[in-house]
Amino acid sequence: MVFHGSFRQLEVCVKQLKKKFSINDLKDIRQEIALWRSMRHPNIVLFIGASYSKERGVQIVMEDMKGGDLLNRVKKTNGDGLGLASTVLNGLGISKALCWLHGNDPPILHRDLKPDNILFDYYGQV
Repeated sequence: MVFHGSFRQLEVCVKQLKKKFSINDLKDIRQEIALWRSMRHPNIVLFIGASYSKERGVQIVMEDMKGGDLLNRVKKTNGDGLGLASTVLNGLGISKALCWLHGNDPPILHRDLKPDNILFDYYGQV
């Protein structure tokens, strides 16, 4: 479930994860959040904060990417594709993010790269 709102004059979305997690799941989520918190790159969604409660589960607050995801953008073309220029620019943005992640010491692996996890801002930038 995703909610939209604002925080300190920034449009954000709050992603509510499932409520039940094992202890190991919560440890993994905590590690991922700690890592994401330290990331600052123009092609990586800005992490704002997170919370956990037994009633609501894990909630993650992040920059609201108003442009939607790549999967839905491709579906809206009805098989015509996004066009060469758009595809090249999208690939460049994705490549910049991955190069930055992999250039860390130790390298950071995305582990869930797929079209519905590639997000666009209001201006159409990856």
